[in-house]
Parts: sequence; C-alpha cells; structure tokens
Amino acid sequence: MDKSILDISEIKKLSVEDLFKKFSSSEKGLSDSSVKERVEEYGYNEISEKKVSPLMKFLSYFWGPIPWMIEVAAILSAIIHHWEDFWVIFVLLLLNAIVGFWQEHKADNAIELLKQKLALKAKVLRDGKWLEIPARELVPGDVVRVRLGDIVPADIKLVDGAYLSVDESALTGESLPVEKHVSDVGYAGSIIRQGEMNALVVAIGMNTYFGKTARLVAEAKTQSHFQKAVIKIGDYLIVLAIVLVAVIFIVALFRHESVLETLQFALVLTIAAIPVALPAVLTVTMAVGAMALAKRKAIVSKLAAIEEMAGMDILCSDKTGTITKNELTLAQVKPFAGFTDNDVLLFATLASKEENQDPIDNAIINKTKTLKVFDTIGAYKVKEFKPFDPVVKRTEATISDAESTSFKVTKGAPQIILSLAANKEDIAAKVEEDVDTFAAKGYRTLGVARTDKQGNWQFVGIIPLFDPPREDSAETIRIAKSMGVDVKMVTGDHVAIAKETAQKVSLGTNMMPAASILNKPDREAQRIIEEADGFAQVYPEHKYHIVELLQGKGHIVGMTGDGVNDAPALKKADTGIAVAGATDAAKSAADIVLTLPGLSVIIDAIKESRKIFQRMNSYAIYRIAETIRVLFFITLSILVFNFYPVTAIMIVLLALFNDAPIMAIAYDNVRYSNEPERWNMRVVLSMSTFLGLIGVVSSFGIFYIAQEVLHLPRETMQSFIFLKLAVAGHLTIFVTRTRGHFWSIKPSAVLFWSAVITKALATLLAVYGWWVSPIGWKLALFVWGYALVAFVITDFAKVRAYKLVDHMGVKFHK
Repeated sequence: MDKSILDISEIKKLSVEDLFKKFSSSEKGLSDSSVKERVEEYGYNEISEKKVSPLMKFLSYFWGPIPWMIEVAAILSAIIHHWEDFWVIFVLLLLNAIVGFWQEHKADNAIELLKQKLALKAKVLRDGKWLEIPARELVPGDVVRVRLGDIVPADIKLVDGAYLSVDESALTGESLPVEKHVSDVGYAGSIIRQGEMNALVVAIGMNTYFGKTARLVAEAKTQSHFQKAVIKIGDYLIVLAIVLVAVIFIVALFRHESVLETLQFALVLTIAAIPVALPAVLTVTMAVGAMALAKRKAIVSKLAAIEEMAGMDILCSDKTGTITKNELTLAQVKPFAGFTDNDVLLFATLASKEENQDPIDNAIINKTKTLKVFDTIGAYKVKEFKPFDPVVKRTEATISDAESTSFKVTKGAPQIILSLAANKEDIAAKVEEDVDTFAAKGYRTLGVARTDKQGNWQFVGIIPLFDPPREDSAETIRIAKSMGVDVKMVTGDHVAIAKETAQKVSLGTNMMPAASILNKPDREAQRIIEEADGFAQVYPEHKYHIVELLQGKGHIVGMTGDGVNDAPALKKADTGIAVAGATDAAKSAADIVLTLPGLSVIIDAIKESRKIFQRMNSYAIYRIAETIRVLFFITLSILVFNFYPVTAIMIVLLALFNDAPIMAIAYDNVRYSNEPERWNMRVVLSMSTFLGLIGVVSSFGIFYIAQEVLHLPRETMQSFIFLKLAVAGHLTIFVTRTRGHFWSIKPSAVLFWSAVITKALATLLAVYGWWVSPIGWKLALFVWGYALVAFVITDFAKVRAYKLVDHMGVKFHK
C-alpha cells in the first residue's frame, strides 16, 4: 500500500476504484491484519496535540511576560534576608501568575472540544462483516456506513447508495444541508440529516479537514500588544533604576561609606523603582473591565483581548448570522402569466410541510402566514405529500379543494419545474432570464407549478430566497467606520451573494474571491486585502491567511465567527470574537464571546475596551513618572549634596502608598476615543519622563526650603520630604488621567477617595512619627499647600506638552 497521505483535493479527483487500489482495500472491507498494520502506520483516529503540564503552563506565566529583573529582586531580597521585601514581591508575582493562568486556561481548550465532536461509534465492514467499533479505531481503507443522525467519523469518499443530505454548518458555516452522491467527499464532524450510504475512509485524525483545523488552532499563538507594552515599560524602568543605583553604589564606595548599608539602600531603591505591581494593576484594570463588558453581553475569556479590541482597526465579520439573520427569507416573488403573487405563495405553501422543519418550507410558510391568502389554506386538503427528493429535486403534493376537485402542486429547482410545464418552450427563455437576474443578486430560486383540469403542469412563478441583513447591521457598520474600524465581510457564500448583502448594509461591493490572494507575494496579497470590502468563497485556511497578512502589515485584526471552521482564525486574530450561537470550539478559540446576535454588541465592546485602555494608559504614565521622580531626586541628592533625603523604610512606605490604592484606577471615569487605541511608547515614555522631571524640580524646591529656609534637622527634613513625595505622588495620577486639564473629566468616587484616604494616612504617619521622625501639623499643612500649587503648575505644563506633541505630528488620543 502507498503510505503517503493524500490531500483532500487529490481525493476528490480520484475515482472510487482508484482509491480502493490506493488504500489496498475492497468493498468487503479490511482484514484484521491490515487494520493492525494501518494503526501502526497512521495512528488512531483522534485529534492529538502536544501536551503541556498545568505546572509548566503556570510557571511560564510566573516568569513571563513580567520582566525577569522582578524575580531577581526577590532573590536578592532573600539573599540579604530582607524577607518583608521578598514576600511582598513574591505574593504580587504569584497573584499575577494565577490571574493570567486561569484566564488563559479557559481560552486554550479549543482542541479538546474539537476532539469531543468526533463520533463515538462507527459501523465498519471488516472481513465482509459489519461491526460497530469505536470511531478512534478506524483506519484509511476501512469501509463504513453512515445514515440519518450519524456524525461522520472520518473524512470519507462515498462509494455506494442513493444520496446523503449532510449538515456541514459547524465546519463551513453554511446553514443549508449539502446534498452528496457517489464519489463526493464527506468530512469528519459533519452530521447526516437524510439518506444512507457506504463510504471509504480516506483520512483520519489530524489529517482530516477537521484535524487540520485543530492543527491551525494549535499553531495560532500570538503575543498581545499588552504583553509587549508591559515588557517595554518594565525594561525602561529597570534599565533606568540599574544605572542610577549603580552610580549611587560607586559614589558610596569612593566616599568610603558602609558597603552593607549602601547595598541595602540600593536594593530597596531598586525594588521600589521596578514596577512589581504594574502587571497586577493592569490585569485588575482589565478584569474589572471584563465585568463591565459582561453586562453588555460580551464575555471575556482572555483579558489581553480587551486591550487588543481597543486598538482594533480592521474587523473581519462573518456574514451568516452576524451581518445577516441566518434565516431564509422570501424576496418579491415573480408570478407568470395568469397567476398572481398570492397564487405563487399559496401553491408553494401547499407543496410544503411545516412539521418537516425544512428551512425552505419554513421560509415559505412563515411568509404566507403574514398575508391574507393564508386564510384560504383551510379550504384545501392535502391528500398525498412527497417530500423533497434529491433525485428529482422537487416536492409534490396532491390537493383537494373545497369543491373536491383534485390537482397537484410542486416546487423545486426552476429548471426541473420548467421541464414539467406543458408550454416550456414558450416560457423557457423568460424563466432562465429571471433565474439569472435573481442569481446576479445572490438569490437562490425555486420554481412553483400546479396542474390544470386536464392534468397538465402550469408554471406558476419563481420564488427568490435570501438571508436578509439584520435590522441594525447597516447602522452598526456606519458607527464602526466612524470609530476608525474598517469592517470587511468574510463569507463562504458566492461573490454575488456577498455583493448583494454588502450593498444592503452600505458596506461596499468590492468583494473578492478568497482564491484571489493565493499564490501571490505577501505585499501584493496585503494590498488586495486592504483594498477589498470583503471576501467570498472563503475556507478556514483563507481566513487564517487573511488575518496573518493583515497582522503582517501592522493592523490589529478582529475576526468574528461561529463554526469549527472559524476556530483557527479566531485564535490567530488579535481579537477573536465568537458570535451568539457559536459552536463550543469557536467559543473556546475566541477571546470574547457574544451572547446577543448581531454586530451592535461588538460596537459596545469596542467602546468599553477603549475606556479600559485609557485607564491602563493613565496608570502606565503615572507609574513611570513616579519612578523617575523618586529615582532622580534621591540619586541627585546623594551625588550632589551627599544627603539621603529618605530612609529605606520610607521608600518601602512610598511604594506601598503609591501602588496599593492605585487599583482604584480600574473604576475611573473616562471618555472613549473615536479612533483605535495603540500603545504609543514614544508618547508614553516622553510624557511620563517630562512629568517625572517636573516632579524632580518640585522635590528639590521643597528640599531647598527645608534646608536653607526652615533649617530643619536631618531626621525631620527626611520626614518633611517623605510627606511631600507621598502627597504629590497621588496628585500625579490626577494629572496623568486626562489629556486636558485635570478638571476636564470628573474622577470616579472610588479613585478620588482612595487617593484622599491614602494621603491622609501618610500625613498622620509624618505628623505623629510612626516609623519616621514627627514633623507636626504646621509643617504638614505647608507640605500640602506646596504640593497642591506644584500640582496645578504641572497640570498646565502637561497640557502645553501635549499640544507640542500634536504639533510634532504624534497623535495621542485621551
């Protein structure tokens, strides 16, 4: 037997006889010895992937993406027995690892759900006998039988039987069952709705269409922009801290100061400067935002997706069920000579059966129910009904009217119905013209006919069917565009259907076949994708490739989907969005799961995510500015004045006062931007450095007053400066939270009172001398007044700085 694995396209081309030869099989099935050989060669019929232990996953979150220097700081604390510092850092790292591990774990089980979708049992022909075995024991070359209600257990080539009606919606997104005959291919995971056939197993496990989808999901790993931003911010602060601390240490050695005391101080200063709480604060901010999104019917399974959605500039939206209703609807019917619209609908309804729950029958009956003609249906009695037969491609019913006159009605493929008509030569050109006109609009069509008194068939008319857009789709797409999000339709339907739908929702009609980007250089393919309004005739690998190419061009891409076929693209996208009614596999691969249908909830999620981004951005600028303010002030005081402005315990207290209550920024009031948000590290670092340096100047101002004007003792002066650093620290957050003046957006009560209470505690500590020298109320009030004046001056300087940034062409939306 040839041991090579065939691609599905090759399988479609080969005849049944050639495939039996290829797999050394026959219509009597395989022998037991052949089965054993093939299990060794191909393995079992199951979706498998490389296993990673939960412990290793957890450790990966513990060490990354948080900068490695934080862990080093914890180790150094343990070495010199600073156990308080060690446990504070360790607990914060542990908390961040637990939150990240739990959230990611919930989003990483798509492959497991894909495995569960495989059929549990299969009917197989072995040595000429039919057996029922576990589907995982199937091998290529097996002959299997599939029938109504079965889940197809592997990729199969149909070899014997009349027909199958197969539901492939979970794989392809196509809502209507697909008709299959001998030599057609059936895919693992699809469901048999009608018929019974024998088939040859041609692919199993990871080599099936289903398995390749699972492999794409497994390969679709991306590092979020949030993770990259945290690393950049952390690296910036760490390098800054190391350089300044090294300078302090070297100067102390030249001054012959105590090496041990200098090392202890340098370590505490390093720990205070390193953003230990940065990942935790940003994670909590996103977690609080996730709860807000849940109230808007968007469930977040991957926290970093919130930040990604805020920056999303292209949304690739599935057509069926997202832009459209995913329910067949009748367009304006086309009656032929001698008949009316009502006649077309009446006879089509009589040729339908509601209890069969056929999508086409339901669409016709539901439309007729809205019209007066439905009231006349009771006058007719169905004597005999023949359901849809894929061989003759029509339904047929024998009807008796109120006068007991019998006649027949039928509906089906227009060409088949036309062939029945007595005057088919006269109306053939007209029927073909109307069918082509509807096809150009993307409509499927049905022909309707009835018999006259002589038993001759009369062509009554044509019924066009389509999947209508949702009522809110056009408005939602308009809003999305106004917010800087380019919406592109991605569908498995024909180009004509995609264009018609796009026209109805004002999306643009430049719809390209997905094949148009295949075998083209990346740059050319990227240009085509950017210029297109959408893509039709799309397969899973196309969606994945579209996302990959757009990301390669620097776009932050959102992708919606609902089927198993969407899972790889959902996983690969910066923001994968599983729409309402999505399969479990799609939900698990997605970052955000919507519980309401349509695009409108996505717009709500974008607005909320941009608010969350604003809060994270505010904290990042605040944290960098504070680190620069404290580091530079302490370093320059030691170098220039040979004076330690604060003690080691004061630095620890400052870190506690600054970081612990800042979690309240997660609840702050902000305004969402009308443009996609991005981590503009140039602006973040330049603005935070600017504000930090202003803080350094302000700190030296109070240092001068304490030493040259008030002539305070050394210990009192340290407490005096400590209170100024503590009070000014939280005032900085009110500077960084807005792009305009601090009063332009009212802060939330939670943020405001947490800052007030924390500053009050720092004041009491300095006034009454808890762990520091007491300074009394007079000096404390002076510090408050000084800090408030410096705060106002800094705020005005910030507004001017942002105007300068704008003038330089760097846009930063706040």
